[in-house]
Amino acid sequence: MYLHRQDQYRHLKALLETSNSAIFIHGKEGVGKLEVIKKIMDERDDTYLYVDIWDCFTPRILFDRMLSHLLPEDTVSCDNPLDFASILKNQQIDKNVIMVLNHAEKLRDWDGSILTALFNLNKLSNLNITIVLLSTIVWDRFRSKTFQDPILFHFSDYTKEQIIDVISEEIYSCNDKSYCQTVVRPFVELIYDIFHACCSQLKELIYLSKLLFPHYIYPIQQGIIVESDRARLYKWIQPFISQNINKLYLREISLYQFDTNRDDIMEKYTTNSTISFAGDSIDNDLSVCSKYLLISSYLASYNPAKLDGKYFAKIEVQKKKGGAIRKTKSKNKNDRSKLLLKGPKSFVLERMLGIFYNIIPESIPPCVDVFEQVRNLVSLRFLIQMNSLEKFDCLKLKCNVSYDYVVKLSKSVNFDISKYLFDIC
Repeated sequence: MYLHRQDQYRHLKALLETSNSAIFIHGKEGVGKLEVIKKIMDERDDTYLYVDIWDCFTPRILFDRMLSHLLPEDTVSCDNPLDFASILKNQQIDKNVIMVLNHAEKLRDWDGSILTALFNLNKLSNLNITIVLLSTIVWDRFRSKTFQDPILFHFSDYTKEQIIDVISEEIYSCNDKSYCQTVVRPFVELIYDIFHACCSQLKELIYLSKLLFPHYIYPIQQGIIVESDRARLYKWIQPFISQNINKLYLREISLYQFDTNRDDIMEKYTTNSTISFAGDSIDNDLSVCSKYLLISSYLASYNPAKLDGKYFAKIEVQKKKGGAIRKTKSKNKNDRSKLLLKGPKSFVLERMLGIFYNIIPESIPPCVDVFEQVRNLVSLRFLIQMNSLEKFDCLKLKCNVSYDYVVKLSKSVNFDISKYLFDIC
């Protein structure tokens, strides 16, 4: 994670070489604060100790861990900052001491004298001690009149391109480097676009990428999909992503579970040449009546209301001679394009039911309660409710399924929806 942190590395290294004052480093989780500090410490000959305050439930644990790093042969212990300073004062430490305390925001939960004593350890112990605090919050939440402000150092957030570079580098370090950027980078961009909206922590994105990348390249290794066919690769990895997207931060899915599921999907892929995704399969949970209601809602969302008579009237109306509306071909084509771009429109329940009763075959027995079927579709999020349910007759809805889904749904009931769509027929 040291990638794209060269400037921070140089400035922080120069700061530690020229100053013994306390340094406060702040920035979000996963921006490389600790990695840069460790890199600098590995190159210096100073006495270096690192303590994560999240693991220290009391100040006594913090001071004991610091003493165990500085004085490994002694079994001294203390529970307050003054005793800690007096113990260090009696020790002969020739080298500079750099104390790195991670998650320093936890210090605010303790007595204010602890932070004051840490910032004044140079005077209290007569040693060259540099305190480095790492935190995810700004210094204004620590500010106090009992001690001088430390040197502030900020680690800015990674940009999207930098995040992709960092994750790609991590994948290269764990896998065969023979895979070129044309395979790794598109995969990382896919993971970023899907997960970044709900997970901004770089560590979690790296974990997910490492977990999913072996399954992304599996069909390439087996010779089923060429690496340039990104569309089929995205379809292949989608079921694995679906398993993880609702379990962010939990890390409940192991590599063994993924491997088991991969074998099942691989069998379906080789036999059917397609993969069924979550939400795209047409199961038997919906009744025939509900399926026709959903088809009717899609037609009501994407067809102009003025064309309902043309598509769904069972009695053909004779047109008058003359007075016909003239439409140019280009204008009609533009209107259809606008409908596709605008997406589904809301419609009243009465209109959807009118379409429903015109397209459902007479051989199918009538529904016991159509309104209950509509309520079920709303609860399942197939339909989006646009107003309150107080006046159910005036209820406004919007269809919430894709074109591919409704086509499969139509085929399951032997209904040709393409004949009734304005933008297709």
